[in-house]
Parts: sequence; C-alpha cells; structure tokens
Amino acid sequence: MPKAGYNALVLIDQYDLSSYFNNLDIQKNSDEVDSTTFGNTFKKRTGTLKDGTIQVSGFAEGTLDAVDDFLQKALGDGGNIVTVGHDRSAGDLVDMMSALANAAGGAADPTGLVSTLATFVNDKGDSGCDLGVILLPLAAITVTGNGANHDNGAQSLNGGVAHLHVPTTSGTGQTLDAIVEHSATGSSSWTTIAAFTQVTTITAKERIKIAGTIKRYTRVSYTIAGTTPSFAAAVAIARH
Repeated sequence: MPKAGYNALVLIDQYDLSSYFNNLDIQKNSDEVDSTTFGNTFKKRTGTLKDGTIQVSGFAEGTLDAVDDFLQKALGDGGNIVTVGHDRSAGDLVDMMSALANAAGGAADPTGLVSTLATFVNDKGDSGCDLGVILLPLAAITVTGNGANHDNGAQSLNGGVAHLHVPTTSGTGQTLDAIVEHSATGSSSWTTIAAFTQVTTITAKERIKIAGTIKRYTRVSYTIAGTTPSFAAAVAIARH
C-alpha cells in the first residue's frame, strides 16, 4: 500500500531536524564494470563499490544555531551520524549512514519561503547506506526500561551498526546508559552487542560497529538516573 511521507524522520548527529524539511531523497548505487568476454552475446557487467546519498531540503530560518547554520558548518565534515526514514515508530525501516556533507545551500524568491538543502554521502569504506530498523523511537524517556523486541526472522552473521541520537536532556545530575541486546528467543538470555557511552547533560550521538553474529531478536535496554531526568533519545540498528 502506498505510504504518505508526512511522518518522515531526519536525525543528524544530536539534532532532530525533521520539522525543518519537506523532502527526503535516498539514493543507493553500485559502481559497475564491463566484464563482457569472448563468447558473450550480450553485455555482461559486474557490480563493485557500493555508495549512498541522502539529500534533505526544506525551509531555512536564517539565524545562527538554526538548521541552515548547522548544515553550513557540517559542509566538508565527515563522520556525521545520519538516520532517516519515512516513518518513526519502533520497527519502522530507516537508512543509516556515517556521512560526509558535500553540499549545502538554499534559495529565495520574492513570493516564497527561503529554502535550505544539504546532501550527505557515505564516508566509510566498511559500511555504506545501511537499511536498518528503529529499536527506540524518538521520544522522552524518564525511567529505566527496555524498548520493544524486534524480530528479524533469523539471526545474521556479518555484524552491523547501531546509532544513538539524543537531541535533548533535562534534569539534575541525569544519566542515560543505553545498550543494544540480542537474544535467540526474544524472551530470555539477552546479551549486549553494543554499549553506548553514558549520556549526561550534553546532547549526544554515537555510532557503534557490531562484529559477528546478531541473533534473531534485538532490543534496547536503558538505565536512567538523576533527579527528574528526561532524555529524548532514539536508537536504530542495521544488520550487514
């Protein structure tokens, strides 16, 4: 069934930029080489290096520390942690990338709003634009708990990546310790496959590479401490 894009998600580093954009374009491609040999009657091609591009565009604010200022500052920088998707609930698909911002800009005309845009390209030789799932939807969490189990249908053998984005925090002495766990059954024997650095009062982002087998079920487990703590946090995982 066709899906409307009004609930799209755009997380870049520690920022939730979803409300600034109205267009999200994700492109994945592979280089190809001509491998036609004698005896072939049709062209034969072999795929080689994979790549990915994510472009976002929307509306500028024209002030320091606003979305267009952030995008300009990110230009030319690698290691931006990008998680984007057409929906934002637990289990929804997202694209995940460690990215270089290689284009930023905007446009204006007398009859319309000032626009802004940016393009991010894969900058990791060991991982491209990965298709993953949301384990912890972006929302305020205030007490220790677990996210919903995600059933992959089977275990995978080639590792993956996990992303954490924390756009806002509040409280006194607040701390967030988040881990990604996996299980063969989804009901017991949960073990850690990714442990994020403790988050305190500073907004945070992190990308962790996971090696080896990832069992069928995954979830986020988090421990929160402090006085009236609150964290707006999102976690996603992609398998290779």
